Amino acid sequence: MGFRGRRPDGHRLRRIPGAAALPPNDAAEGPNPIGYLPLGGEYQISGNRPGNEAGRLTAVGAGFVASATTSAGSLKSAAAVQDRFQVAGSKHEATLTPGTAGAQSLTEFARGAGGQTFTASLAGRGSPGAADSLKVAKDGVITLGHTGAAATRTLTLSYTGRSALSATAQVSGLALGAGDRVVVHVHDWSQLKGVTAVRRHNGRTSRSTLHMKRVTASLIGRVKVSARSAARRLTLTARVTHRGSSAWTAAGVTFLVARGKHVVAKQTVPLTDRGGVVTWKVPKRLAKGSYRIVALATASVLSSDGIARSDSKSARATAKVG
Repeated sequence: MGFRGRRPDGHRLRRIPGAAALPPNDAAEGPNPIGYLPLGGEYQISGNRPGNEAGRLTAVGAGFVASATTSAGSLKSAAAVQDRFQVAGSKHEATLTPGTAGAQSLTEFARGAGGQTFTASLAGRGSPGAADSLKVAKDGVITLGHTGAAATRTLTLSYTGRSALSATAQVSGLALGAGDRVVVHVHDWSQLKGVTAVRRHNGRTSRSTLHMKRVTASLIGRVKVSARSAARRLTLTARVTHRGSSAWTAAGVTFLVARGKHVVAKQTVPLTDRGGVVTWKVPKRLAKGSYRIVALATASVLSSDGIARSDSKSARATAKVG
């Protein structure tokens, strides 16, 4: 796939100060053109590929990354087709117009305040006469757009923060008509709850709630927890086994110590990318009696499509202090 970058006024990308274009490089899906955008730039990346091969286009800007994948579709011919990828750097907005009919995806990562990363992906069947647009703002507000024939899309949202493990959820069957503009608000990104959509079409506005379904993967094998008491202090140990071939992107164990209906101590301890053994010594002395111990292990991986998938398992035990 060849690479060509232009501004709306026709200037080539190589003439833009501070910008660079990487030559095509081999990837799992084929050649991959990448454009680096100056702050606030608006550019179009055109990828030429054989019609019977898949493609990927990527744009890297200040505080965000946008990427698109296109499939070979039903074409048997190797005649060249062109995918167009338009990016507005100042708005964090990307638009994909595929060169062939077939499966496509449009994904954007945006960096927010406090180490947060918001990810949105719009996937479905595309056609050469239609275009999808996606915008992820710094505050996590998402805007979707569509031109061409009506289409059905799957919207996937993913969140990563400094104090929380990755969470991913999606909604399928999202209908987009020609000229639709849909603004998606997420009330709680860390749990991906309270997701609402405001749709504007032909001057009319409608509101709805999107019922997201968690995206998970089988990443954790077994979890065991044990407790040792000495001098009215508890030392908790969790053993977590890794499952599958992918190293974990993020993982941890949350220990909870409860008595009756009250949690008296809680702590999260990070895990290595392949699991293992972690220990936590409860810092305070506890009153004599019996306590319930819970170890909740959570792990996530970043897949090749840029979406994080997670898994969690727990183990329980009892401990006597006295």
